[in-house]
Amino acid sequence: MLHALFPVLVMALGTAFKAAVMAELLANAGGVGEALAVARANLDVAAALAWILLSVAALIGVEYGLLQPLRAEFETWREAARPWGVKR
Repeated sequence: MLHALFPVLVMALGTAFKAAVMAELLANAGGVGEALAVARANLDVAAALAWILLSVAALIGVEYGLLQPLRAEFETWREAARPWGVKR
């Protein structure tokens, strides 16, 4: 069941990041969303793109720093299923 669980976790993580930033953007509650809203209101395209890049980098960092090593640890059976050490 783990082979189906981890892709769902990755999708849920991406959706959660997007929803959190959008909630901050709409509520002006502080954080990345508020900074993005201020940059957008001031027509500061460079700052808005920098905040977007920062949030995407954080999402990629969490995925490859936390979820992928956890996936590799739980799915050791995939390594055993590879025939004669074939690398993909």
